[in-house]
Amino acid sequence: MSAARRTGPDEGSRSGFHGNQTLSSLSTKQSKNMTSQTRERSHSDLSTTEYVSHVQVVTLPGGTTYRYVHIAPPDRDTGKKPYILFLHGFPSTSYDWRHQISYFSKKGYGILAPDLLGYGGTDKPKELEAFRYKKMADEVVGILDHEQVEKVLGVAHDWGCILLSRLANHHPSRFLSYAFLDVAYLPPTQQLDMESIKAINQMSHATMGYQVFGYWLFFNEPDAAEILDSHPESAWSMTYPEDYKTWTTGVLPEGALRKWLTENKILPKPSYVSEEERSTLINIFSKNGGYGPALNWYRAALRGVNEADDKGTRSALLKELRVVDLTSISAAIPKEHVTMNQPVLLILGTQSPITPAEVAEKNTAAYALDLHTNHVNAGHWVQLEVKDEANKLLEEFFEKKVLSTSSPKASL
Repeated sequence: MSAARRTGPDEGSRSGFHGNQTLSSLSTKQSKNMTSQTRERSHSDLSTTEYVSHVQVVTLPGGTTYRYVHIAPPDRDTGKKPYILFLHGFPSTSYDWRHQISYFSKKGYGILAPDLLGYGGTDKPKELEAFRYKKMADEVVGILDHEQVEKVLGVAHDWGCILLSRLANHHPSRFLSYAFLDVAYLPPTQQLDMESIKAINQMSHATMGYQVFGYWLFFNEPDAAEILDSHPESAWSMTYPEDYKTWTTGVLPEGALRKWLTENKILPKPSYVSEEERSTLINIFSKNGGYGPALNWYRAALRGVNEADDKGTRSALLKELRVVDLTSISAAIPKEHVTMNQPVLLILGTQSPITPAEVAEKNTAAYALDLHTNHVNAGHWVQLEVKDEANKLLEEFFEKKVLSTSSPKASL
């Protein structure tokens, strides 16, 4: 067994492949204590999912406990299909990827889909320092090490795209490819701190007619989590709209989301989420500490906790939407790691009101040597709204652009 401790129904079911083994062992007493404390917490909110038997929990050497979905490929020893690493965004968990987990596991791919820090069955530290991109990227790699997975196909959405960006910067050797859904690659020169967010809001209001990150300022306020938790139906309905025009008035402008929630406005359920899925999504937050821990991703970024790791210059970014000066990259992230050498896929929703698809493509193209872009008729939740199309686009990208030119054995 690898060094970190795992609990779950299929413990001991890994194949004999031996990848990196850089983790140190927990004591038997620690392992037993963790097993008794985490098993129930990790499964109750996912009891209706078809993959609940594949949910695992691991405590990494640094002491952080992660919950994740692990499905080994049936032919792992022969290396025909690699693992896919799915990274979700706000506000959800690995449940964001339910359609992809089902589809790609049946196609023979391995699955790793963690609840990221602050979400679901994963730890929820109060210290904002814990939400540094580099630290979280290292922890995700710790899960790969624990499961003895050397290389993966990275797929991300929303905040997961920012984490995938830093994984590309700090751990490029662990990836066969990168896929970004609705959110562009974020270079380390861009800091999403208070100064930058206010400047982007000012710029978007001038160019698009509305602020795009006004809700960030609400999430930074001390009563934001309480308001979200006390209006779960209102918060959920605005998070998953049928018509994204409601975001331009009810979410994105400064002060709009607070007003929406305190007035307890509720939108109809969208067509791309079933009633059972809606209940599960609301349950995930009500049973796992509410919105507060997840908001720490925003609060940490706004306070500049990533600047020391990223060491980017922000002035060039703010002069012209994400056009940056690569010559100023700090040694913290080698210049050659800022550009992604592996194949990169963008799946962009044409109805998404935050970043226009053409801007997201331009932002990523500057850092991707082999970029493939697809525009789909969807808003923000690409993997839910057009799940079948998204799955086919991902599969085609893997099969034709990545695996056809990669050594299969190198992927495991």
